Amino acid sequence: MSARSDLIAAYKKQVAAFRARNEARDHGTRAEYTRADVAAMAAVAEWHTLREAARDTFAKSRGWRYDRKLFISVPQEYGAVSRRFIKNTESFRDKNGKVVGLVTHTAATPEELAAYAARRGYNAELLPFSWDAPNYHSAVVLTLKPGATWAQERKSV
Repeated sequence: MSARSDLIAAYKKQVAAFRARNEARDHGTRAEYTRADVAAMAAVAEWHTLREAARDTFAKSRGWRYDRKLFISVPQEYGAVSRRFIKNTESFRDKNGKVVGLVTHTAATPEELAAYAARRGYNAELLPFSWDAPNYHSAVVLTLKPGATWAQERKSV
């Protein structure tokens, strides 16, 4: 199986496990709920492991590293369906420590993203798949055009 199909399978497994847990909570015994909760937490752990592996593989393919502690706030805009389309950004640095890219997982259209990137001085590249929500979102890497800067950087606490 590919990384994408593994992620999709783990995502679906996690969703199904939470549905089963909620069903057990609402209609089952305490023991059934406990078993379902343990299964749901195991599915979440598997999902997170695969997400991190996909993110790290992406970073390594470009000579970058993921910076878990850095948060870069980018100006928000809303797409055709009236919801933010730049969200949950992940920051990446090069080998010298310079922030070189942001990845966002979005439901925005390619046209909305291209227009947003052009207004902000970013390059937008659609990635093959989203490791955040592979069935629902697209992953886009934003990089700076010459002379552009990131809107705001801050370390998360």
